[in-house]
Amino acid sequence: MMVSIASIAIAFTLVVVTYLYMRYTKRLADETKRMANIMVKGFELKIAPIIQIEKRDGSFHGNFGSRNSEIINKGSLPAHIAKIVLEWWYEELPDKVYRKEEIIDKVLGEGEPRKFAITVNKSDMLKDDFEKSKNLGLNQLLGLSKARIYATYIDRNGNEYKTRDFSLERPF
Repeated sequence: MMVSIASIAIAFTLVVVTYLYMRYTKRLADETKRMANIMVKGFELKIAPIIQIEKRDGSFHGNFGSRNSEIINKGSLPAHIAKIVLEWWYEELPDKVYRKEEIIDKVLGEGEPRKFAITVNKSDMLKDDFEKSKNLGLNQLLGLSKARIYATYIDRNGNEYKTRDFSLERPF
């Protein structure tokens, strides 16, 4: 009878030790996986382009306006900028968004800036769904609108992505 109690005690001890070991290795594996995910995320952030658009000056003359800006690659790797997009809408019609694009198609190196200008004519701002637009000048139309500007870039795999929106109180 003593042998059977001893063998039961040994078997129980082995079960407990095995359970504790498995629990420890599972925690270790989970921690390793978490650290690997953090390292992958850090690497992705390091190679992702950080593209910033900075407003310079804007001007308009008669029926013509120009939005002068500069796009800068603040990332550590080159970025292929495809185009710059200016979108605007009238405060009275916030659901209707109009766009104007400027094709850049240039690779920007680390810290390299590129100046660009998006030209808007009064004919771009005249819209049939905004009746007031026909009787107002360009300066008045710009005062009634809000805008955002963003860039699209192409990654190493040929996929096109959009940068964050840079909002503008007035297009110019």
